[in-house]
Amino acid sequence: MNRRINKFLRMGMLLILAIGITACGSPEGSAEPAEGETEAPIVVDDRGVPTLVFPVPEGFVIAEGIDGNEVYYTESYPEDTSNMVVKVYDHDAYGVNWDEETFQSSYEAGYEEAGTPVSNFTYIRFEKGMLENEYETLLIDYTIEFNSDVYRQIEHIVQLDTRTYVQTYTQLGTQDTDHMNAFLTSIARESVTYDGENSDEVNK
Repeated sequence: MNRRINKFLRMGMLLILAIGITACGSPEGSAEPAEGETEAPIVVDDRGVPTLVFPVPEGFVIAEGIDGNEVYYTESYPEDTSNMVVKVYDHDAYGVNWDEETFQSSYEAGYEEAGTPVSNFTYIRFEKGMLENEYETLLIDYTIEFNSDVYRQIEHIVQLDTRTYVQTYTQLGTQDTDHMNAFLTSIARESVTYDGENSDEVNK
């Protein structure tokens, strides 16, 4: 198969897997309650239910949602197949409690199960933080290799009171690019709005 076509198809596969698994399962501490147990109630203050707001990265356009997810392609697609996927989970279905070892093993297991084993996985950055001094975040920047093709993915997780947002950027190659920097700029400008009666914000 033509090498360029093969890379294009593999990027499409990475997009599908980012939508389908990201990292397989949940981090420790985010499992479903055992039989007979009940989940702790989620307390929402009088501001209402929080929603994450983020600008579309420069140079990206939104595609039709796939199974309720938001998918963004570059304006130069398919010449540049870089993409971003936004998934929204229930509060504890996918959280920020990963550590490096657990995330990597879970991630590799997901691709192994999908029939595409990762030949090399390397962290660039694994960084916990806070959004608006209230909500926990986790930024995971890493490279993955399939045979001789190397891809870079950046996963940004924001855990709000009632839901968790996972934004995953994928590109071919490990170098810093304009599209990657646009993604990082977008997540740096994120904010939270509320749907309560006392909120002065409007969800976008």
